[in-house]
Amino acid sequence: MAMDQKWIKKMARIIKRKKKNGWSYSATIRIKGCPAVGRTFDTKGEAAAWAAKTEEEIKANKFHDPRLAMQVSFGTAVDRYMRNVSSKKAINTQMREKASAARLILGEECL
Repeated sequence: MAMDQKWIKKMARIIKRKKKNGWSYSATIRIKGCPAVGRTFDTKGEAAAWAAKTEEEIKANKFHDPRLAMQVSFGTAVDRYMRNVSSKKAINTQMREKASAARLILGEECL
């Protein structure tokens, strides 16, 4: 291990928790300027591996928090797709995708 690597502080915390049928391990990563991220695992090794991988992704700005996707409604995602992707396709494809999107969002009764 290089001399400067041993001074790098790890930000993950792993807590052992009692379950009905054994133990679970909860890993939490807190880095200043980023929201806290956590997951629960069956083994401490899995928790440590996930924490190390996720810390590296956060530090490299490659981590995509799945909670952010939950904040976007389905209708908003379809609208964004229609504006950014479908608008670049052939006109017949655009019309077909617009009709499909309307059925998905409003239901079959809209047509």
